[in-house]
Amino acid sequence: IGEQGCPSTPADRTIVPITKPALGISADYGLPPTPNTSLPDPTLKEQESKVYSQAGVDTGEIVIRGGSHLDFSFIPNQAFGASLRGPDITDWYTTAWFDKYLRHEPSADPRLLTERWRGDPVEAGVDRNHDGNGFSFYYYSRLDIHLSNGGHWDCEDLRDGCPGMVNNDGYPGSYSYITIDTTPDALTGPGAGIRAGSGLTPCSSWARIIVRWPHRRGRPITRVSVYIDRRLVLSRRGRSLRSVSITGLPGNGRHHLRVLAYSHRRVVARTTRTVYGCNHRRAHRRARK
Repeated sequence: IGEQGCPSTPADRTIVPITKPALGISADYGLPPTPNTSLPDPTLKEQESKVYSQAGVDTGEIVIRGGSHLDFSFIPNQAFGASLRGPDITDWYTTAWFDKYLRHEPSADPRLLTERWRGDPVEAGVDRNHDGNGFSFYYYSRLDIHLSNGGHWDCEDLRDGCPGMVNNDGYPGSYSYITIDTTPDALTGPGAGIRAGSGLTPCSSWARIIVRWPHRRGRPITRVSVYIDRRLVLSRRGRSLRSVSITGLPGNGRHHLRVLAYSHRRVVARTTRTVYGCNHRRAHRRARK
């Protein structure tokens, strides 16, 4: 656009080459979500990504099935509804993309090539047709990237899948944006670092907190929620869970732990206990010496 808001002429236009990788994440609907009355052009939302591919630059476009603009807001209010897994898919691909192109981590490749979102059990559990595929069936989702081993991977329809996609993406269990966002920060790993001089040190593996419950015949535990000081810090799902483990808590304070175990959507076991930060245990052991 030239001066006065008038379209620029070729002489006024400066061509900026495409050189930086770009990932787009979109959804089936806008705001407010309006149902489709006919099949849209499936290539409509991948056009910008295609331009990057034509320039030889890594790119992708992820389109969330049933999602809307509110999938990217995550407002905890029922009046601002979003799809169930849209925020998780958004967080997954954004984190993997930044890890790959900003931190240059080879572990980001399998997370981008994952089969996880084509058969997500959480998605399948709420879909009336038990479809666990989180990619849009109206629009194509694509990735066109170079891998850390020197190879090149191009998938033009992630919903249908492509050769080279992997089941072992390096992340165990079900991925949850809420769990990550509400997990207390730590000295190491994800989360904001604790400033130097706090006197806190990372918790060793011995400081892990493990809660077990007896086997219940005919009523397997399929979901577990862990709360620390009334704050949800961990959620696990499985066919028959027998225990849950969380990392040690930093500091030396006292905390209230509550674990709810579910079977067929009903709470069948409750565990409450007082736990201390790993520094409390370390200081206690030093005092005994």
